[in-house]
Amino acid sequence: MKSFILIGFFFVAAAGVRADDYLITEYPDVYRILDGYQQKLSAGERLRFPQNRPWRILNKRMLLSDGFTTAMKVTAAGRIWFFVLDEKGQPQHTAPSAIRIIKKARSHSDTLIVAAKRAALFSDETAYPGIEHRQYLKPGEKLIRIFTYRGRDFVKPLSGNRFGWLTVKRKSGIKSAGKYSAPAAHHVFSVTVLKNLQQKIDATNKMYRQIFTLLNKHFGRQRATPQWMIVPRLNGWALYRQPDPGDFLKSRHYFEEKLRGVLWHSGYSLSASKDTLRVRLEKADEK
Repeated sequence: MKSFILIGFFFVAAAGVRADDYLITEYPDVYRILDGYQQKLSAGERLRFPQNRPWRILNKRMLLSDGFTTAMKVTAAGRIWFFVLDEKGQPQHTAPSAIRIIKKARSHSDTLIVAAKRAALFSDETAYPGIEHRQYLKPGEKLIRIFTYRGRDFVKPLSGNRFGWLTVKRKSGIKSAGKYSAPAAHHVFSVTVLKNLQQKIDATNKMYRQIFTLLNKHFGRQRATPQWMIVPRLNGWALYRQPDPGDFLKSRHYFEEKLRGVLWHSGYSLSASKDTLRVRLEKADEK
């Protein structure tokens, strides 16, 4: 028996199965969540997170850049997020919501397919093992397997935006369907993204013209009006502001947040340097 356990252990290690901790929240919108830039998400942005989304934990407790806020650093859908913690080290929330931390789960990135009737039960409960609110999945339904914990898989049916626990009633009723590859949805939305970016640029440039018209009239001078420009680059765009008004730093930060709102779930991300903003395709990842 001991030999069998040791063989199983070395097989798992050789296969490169990764052990991760996950945070599962019943209602993500009631938590205080920050984006990868440690900026607060609006209520509308939080509502876009599906119920029971699994967040892979990168750092259970860390100090943010402001020097006093503590948060849990997580990743989901290929992006970084932060759950602000209370004095007890628990994610802050404004309403009741079930929460579960899964420790040392085996992470996956593959798909399963239901092969028989009444063979696979799906439960959208937050708590493990998910024994209520269960329903049988139909034959032919595909699932993204995210992790395995104590013999049960946590999955996302490809047919909808929901997550939950999978209970297999018959081993022959569920089969492997290969490695999961996220669809390149960003290509579909690239024209729309550019249009939305241009709208924000035009609105900001209009605001600059109005402000500098008033300032120049008040001070009796002709200071050049800064304007944002967008140019195509590999896998995205670059944005420049010319001439660069160094004393308008807050307006630039406000502009960046507007752009991040445009790029929300678009497949693109925003990065900033001293003189340039870059919009690039980001790698999709269901975990």
